[in-house]
Amino acid sequence: MRKYLKIIFIIILIIPIISAAFAETSNNELFYPSEVLELINQERAKYNIASLIEDQDLMSAAIIRSSEISTLFSHTRPDGNRGLSVSSKVYGENLGAGNSTPKDIVKEWMKSTQGHREAILNSSYKTVGIAYLYNESDVGGYKYYWVVLFGIQSKSFVLNNKTPQNTTTSNTPTNSITPQNTPTQNISLPKIANLKKLKITNNKISFNWSKQSAATGYQVFKYNSKTKNFELLKTLIGNKNNSVIIKSKSATSHIYKIRSYKKYNNEMIYSPSSSKLKITTNPDKITISKIVSIKNKITIKWNKVPRVTGYEIYSKDDTKFKVKKIVKKGTNTFIDYGLKNKRYSYKVRGYKTVDGKKTYGSFSSVKTKTIK
Repeated sequence: MRKYLKIIFIIILIIPIISAAFAETSNNELFYPSEVLELINQERAKYNIASLIEDQDLMSAAIIRSSEISTLFSHTRPDGNRGLSVSSKVYGENLGAGNSTPKDIVKEWMKSTQGHREAILNSSYKTVGIAYLYNESDVGGYKYYWVVLFGIQSKSFVLNNKTPQNTTTSNTPTNSITPQNTPTQNISLPKIANLKKLKITNNKISFNWSKQSAATGYQVFKYNSKTKNFELLKTLIGNKNNSVIIKSKSATSHIYKIRSYKKYNNEMIYSPSSSKLKITTNPDKITISKIVSIKNKITIKWNKVPRVTGYEIYSKDDTKFKVKKIVKKGTNTFIDYGLKNKRYSYKVRGYKTVDGKKTYGSFSSVKTKTIK
């Protein structure tokens, strides 16, 4: 079975709608949306994030979207509007096709690097609607379709997880969630300004930008060197949430861009993307594993750390520390020759060179040896 996964940033929980064109759903499958919700809330609980609650409006919208994606699997609806336009309550959407069980689809979303996992673990989302649809005659070959829509408002209705929904629910959108086509050409958002670094360590980076009072929130994009495209990394809800902390490997460079968004008449309006911000994380801290003195020389050895350009060895005798030697990344040993009968101290740090600039890791602890 081919599998295809695509993201939107709202999750809606609901039980499948099946028209005459689709095969009958088994009794077990009637509970699939409830099982998806349970699995999603289990993932949120691992990070102490509050459980999502089913919302009637989101559930209705999810049913509509499940019918739509079974004929056009896209975040764009058949009428050309964005998927988020299905309801004013929708702030994020996860879509899936080809996975046959709740466990499989949630596992696929949690492994995704395209934003599905971030949507599931977004603490700003409070409500949800989930839909599952099985199309036995699907010419695309996927057959199994999943929709999860996220909301941030208080629930309008809580569905009893133990009671399956009627599988003959009509696929016709109700007036309450029909997209509004009010022109939005006069609504715009300015380009994000003042994107700048805040703090960089060996495993985290943070940066912020100027707030936009008219925005509903912000989207963070990271450049993928393999696809050569910027891909959505995080969606932040609220115009005051204008900073982000991102985990990363040490001595690694990434490029980021930000744009703001505003929800208006069930349409999403986006600002132009900000200027690019390139950030390199610090190398890991070095550990000197060995220091030995023989006659008039001292040998030191340290652990290698990943992705560095090289290492700087500092030494001192009676004065302050000075750079003694710079070596390439493949070297992790240094011998200091021609020493006098003195006490010598050493420390080492790694560095990463990107675009001609060095980013340094923390120094090792100081190690001392005396020549006698």
